[in-house]
Amino acid sequence: AREKCDGVQPQCFSCVTLSRQCTYNVAPKKRGVQTGLIRTLELALVWLFDQVPGTEDKLAALLAQEGGSGQSLLLDKDSDAGNRLHKRWRRCQVHKDIDRLLSGKDGVSPRQDTSGDDSDADVDARNKRNGDTPPDATEPSPQPTASDPKPEATPTEPAPRHRHASTSRRRFKLPRNFPRLLSVYYSYTHSWIPILNPKESLDSTAASYPPDGFDIDPEDSNTSAAHAELWCALAVGAFQDATSSYSSGGPEPPDRPSLILAAARSLIPVETEMALGHVKALLVLSLVKLGQDNAGAASLLVGLAVRGGMALTDRQARDRHRDSLSGHSTSSTDDSYSNSLDRVLKTCLMLDTIVSLRLGQTPHMRTNDMKENTTEETGPEEWAPWVPRAGFGTGNAEGAAQPVQSLSSFNQLYQFFRTLNQAVESGSAGPKIGAANLVQALDPRFSFCNSVVFGASTIPILPSAFLVQATFLSATLTLMADARVSLIWSLMEVLESSISYFGAAGVSPLLVTYMSIASTKTCVRALRDDDKTRWNSLMVDLMSVWQDRTSNREYSPMDAEQSDQTPTRVESATPQLARQVSSVRRNSQYPFPMNPDSYHSNSSGFLQTASSASPSTARTMPFTPGSQLDTFSSGFMGHLPSAQASYLMGQGAHGVDYDAIMDELASIDCTDSMESDPQFMANLGFAPGSDLTDMLRGEYGGM
Repeated sequence: AREKCDGVQPQCFSCVTLSRQCTYNVAPKKRGVQTGLIRTLELALVWLFDQVPGTEDKLAALLAQEGGSGQSLLLDKDSDAGNRLHKRWRRCQVHKDIDRLLSGKDGVSPRQDTSGDDSDADVDARNKRNGDTPPDATEPSPQPTASDPKPEATPTEPAPRHRHASTSRRRFKLPRNFPRLLSVYYSYTHSWIPILNPKESLDSTAASYPPDGFDIDPEDSNTSAAHAELWCALAVGAFQDATSSYSSGGPEPPDRPSLILAAARSLIPVETEMALGHVKALLVLSLVKLGQDNAGAASLLVGLAVRGGMALTDRQARDRHRDSLSGHSTSSTDDSYSNSLDRVLKTCLMLDTIVSLRLGQTPHMRTNDMKENTTEETGPEEWAPWVPRAGFGTGNAEGAAQPVQSLSSFNQLYQFFRTLNQAVESGSAGPKIGAANLVQALDPRFSFCNSVVFGASTIPILPSAFLVQATFLSATLTLMADARVSLIWSLMEVLESSISYFGAAGVSPLLVTYMSIASTKTCVRALRDDDKTRWNSLMVDLMSVWQDRTSNREYSPMDAEQSDQTPTRVESATPQLARQVSSVRRNSQYPFPMNPDSYHSNSSGFLQTASSASPSTARTMPFTPGSQLDTFSSGFMGHLPSAQASYLMGQGAHGVDYDAIMDELASIDCTDSMESDPQFMANLGFAPGSDLTDMLRGEYGGM
């Protein structure tokens, strides 16, 4: 006969004798209180008093309330509020973990049980009998926590997920000078890319932070979206303020911009749905990477933003269709959300276009994906006076107060990038898009962009106005197959005026990308002596803003360690950049410091590269993590045309045929004219058609 288990643990005698696996299970205790539960709860309560200052006083005040409301909440079994609190306790993870510890179970705590209990059913039954709607189980209980900022007004956002003891929850502590950083961001970045919420909204979010920090779960999209907006603005402002001449006068050094950048990046969920605030934060953070001339990393951030923006658009379309079927009308909140989403999508197209041109790829967003409407140019973002900040620029930027004109500048920039996007999209089919289309897209208010005589007297002293003019000149260079050197001179004049008025820190990081794209043009590579030095100096000044040069290594905005998902670049800026420029000038045709992860096009321009170069550089290259970061210096050499490989000589010995160079040098005396081999002269850093006299005058005269 089959003998039953005798209950001896870990294995009973019967099972050992019969050589079988013991299947005896201890019956769970159904009634009564587990041994040690009361002492465990008492210790947990006292530990909470120590960890959260003011909790004990708050609970004591609740018990001492007049009328016995506090006592009724905790002691009365028929109290609806008390039953709701008990319901939350039965469902929370702490209750599950304590039960697991007291029962002697090992391993990971089980999943939270979402089923109700007897008290839940009693509460719901009483509410039904009284004709009341049962209150939400998540109604806030009396506790001394800082009020969370109101989530972004989204008519279709799902209810927030409540995560108890979430492993992704971290504590974030604001930088010491966060008001200054926000002011810098809104003066020099928001003035031309107005996608974040108004400054008052971010100030309100910052005011909700206790002195010891704020616990945030990045995976809770509705809660973390507002904080992601705040921290991305702080990150950009920190890089800009670190390079300014402003001194706070405090004994402590400013916080490291790279740590603030890492904190902002960690607030964006990785695998869960993103809210609109997260998409905004991705776009703003990509500006830092563009300022570092790290187009590969910027393309990944912009790519995530594009996908997130498209997902939000699809969700909005579904909700509108559902509302139309149910007969619901749109509210002002819906309109506000729609306007914000529209700005974000336009910014996605702008940054996707510029980073694709920088990488020699085809933009993933097309003008056909966009609505034919312009952002309304009303409200404080357009007409509020622009306020310069101390430490930015040496010119007289504090003249008569001028309206900031953020929205009109944003609309004009969008029209320029829309034209560039159409030029890439048209290709060989349809009418060719050229520089004339830029003039047609020029608003009369920005006619100074196309002025024959460039001068600061004709340009409003605003960061957005100088950026609009620089964008017009850079787009013209990109669309012209054979650009004139005068365009380069005009662009350098605009950049120098911008730095004079607003400082290098107050200039848009897009200008770094503009200069990198322009450096592939023949007119830039043909610059000589003073002009080349002038161009290189501007590039160094602009890129130095976005390098982390502060030395404060003790303070971190997060109490958790930085994860691998938020890489930062910490390096000394100006000396290293100067050495890079010097090395590149001696060994390469590129007159600016090259990032090894940057993909440069050939001399025919970026618009031709997308179609004529290797297919791997066009739409076949998706936004794949890591595909554009560490492999560009080696893996992509096999895909570059021969004309491109010669531009990368300064990056190492790979891909350089020195024997062929020496053979060509030996054949100089046998050549009647240098015009017979213009590519040879171009490889040496001289314009095609140069003669031996030009070589001896140049840097290669010592060969």
